[in-house]
Order: sequence, then structure tokens, then C-alpha cells
Amino acid sequence: MARLFRRWWPVSALVGLLVVVPAAVAARAYHAATLLLRPHRGPVAMPTGWSGGIITQWTTPSGVRLSGWYFPSTNGAAVVLAHGMGANRLQLAPELEALRAQGFGVASFDEPGQGESEGQVTWGEAEREALATVVDFVAKQPDATGAIGVLGFSVGGSAAVRVAAEDLRVRALVLCGTWTSLEGEFTFEFGRWGALSRWPALWALQRHGIHREDVQPIVDITHIAPRPVLVVTGGADEVVPQEVAEALFSASKPPHQLKTLPGAHHGDYAQSPEYLPLVTGFFARTLLAK
Repeated sequence: MARLFRRWWPVSALVGLLVVVPAAVAARAYHAATLLLRPHRGPVAMPTGWSGGIITQWTTPSGVRLSGWYFPSTNGAAVVLAHGMGANRLQLAPELEALRAQGFGVASFDEPGQGESEGQVTWGEAEREALATVVDFVAKQPDATGAIGVLGFSVGGSAAVRVAAEDLRVRALVLCGTWTSLEGEFTFEFGRWGALSRWPALWALQRHGIHREDVQPIVDITHIAPRPVLVVTGGADEVVPQEVAEALFSASKPPHQLKTLPGAHHGDYAQSPEYLPLVTGFFARTLLAK
């Protein structure tokens, strides 16, 4: 019996590894994808020294209460900021400060299920509805006179494309680190082990009622023209590769612009000295032109 065990235990161990390891990879991918749907939430304080901002709450048509700030415009135009996943409105604080310094009104809010906002993360419809609600609010402010731009980062960019495609009041759009599709994003982020990690992650979306085929920025962006679009990517962006941004840009129509920030990683575009002047200059040309 001992001799038989010594002969077959390597085979048994190998078979066990072939079963256990793939199962562990799949379970880990599913768990990680699920965590992305439940980001950390908490209070968001206005930075010391900021003045003129109005603490604001909005309620979406679905009844989700959003929290954010609105800084009234002094130049007749306003920009709505949509942050990325696992963050809050402070993620785009550099953009907010730079735009305010140029006289733009700025609306900045926490996406559903993040920061101080209620609701749930959906990677699609909830984020679109939230952004559309804030855009509608800004369009009714007397200081903005209808000149509205939107800047979306990452997942916020996906929502921004959809809202701009549907709402002609959005006159200019900036997309930073934005994917071409939700399925493409998850396929890239969870593709290290091929189908073993990719399919469990996609299944997690499905189990939580998220229809990945509904989030297609590469399709929505074809409906923006003749309103101008600026696509910004980082040369070292490890989450949204440069070629993805180039594909999104290629799907858009003139007037459009693509800018690559050399050495910039996902989420630190503002570290590039070119970035903030690029954004403020773009909105100045597109929203303030008479």
C-alpha cells in the first residue's frame, strides 16, 4: 500500500492543483470585481481656503440623493465634473480649482454609492442619471447662461459621453482616462489569467444586475459632433492604456482633439504641467466663444 501511495501521490497532487488553483483564481477575481461595486464611503469636507461654494444636494429621478458643491460662475459658463470609481468629488479638486480661477462655475458631486451620496454603484445607468441630474441643475442657474461643459474621468468619463450624447445643452466635453466599453475595461483589468479571471469578473457584473453591453462610450461618442471633444490620456496610464484612448478618439468626429501626457499615470494627470492649462484653455475656447 505504501509503495502504491508513493507511486500515485504526485499525480494526485497535480490533479488537486489543477482543480484548486483555477478555482482560487476564479474566486479571487469574482471577489475583487464585487468589491469594485462597493467602494469605501465617507464624509467629504471642503478644503480649507475654498470660498464661494454652495453645499448642494440633488435628487435623481430614481430618488437617489447626491451630495456635492456648486461654485457659481463669474464668466458666464460652467463645468460639471464626474470623478472615477472608488473616489469622491475631491479626486478632481485640481480641475475644480483651476476652472474656478478662470471664472468658470463648477459643479462637483459624489457619484452614487460613493463619498456622501446615496445609492449603488452600477458602472453605467446610476452614474449617467446622476450626472444628467447635475447638468440639468447647472443649466437652470442664471450665472451659467446655458454654456455648459462636462469633464469626466475614468468611469465618470463613460457617464459623461452618454449624457453629452443625449443632452445638447452640453456644449463641450473632456474625457480623461476613459475606456471604450465596460466589457473592455473589465477584460483588461481582470485578464491576467485569461478566461479564468476574466469571466468570473464579468459574471460578478451580471450577478449584480449590470448589463455591460449597455456601457459603450465608443458608440456614444459618435453622437457628440459638432460639439467639441477633448480626449486626454496618460503615456504611463496602467489602467486605460494609450491605445484605448486613441481608439475612443478615432471613433469621435471633428472638432476633436487627442492629448497624451507623457509619463502620466491613471489618476495623476494633474501632475503634468500641461494638463490643467489644456483643460481650462479648451473650455475657454469652446464655452466662452461668442
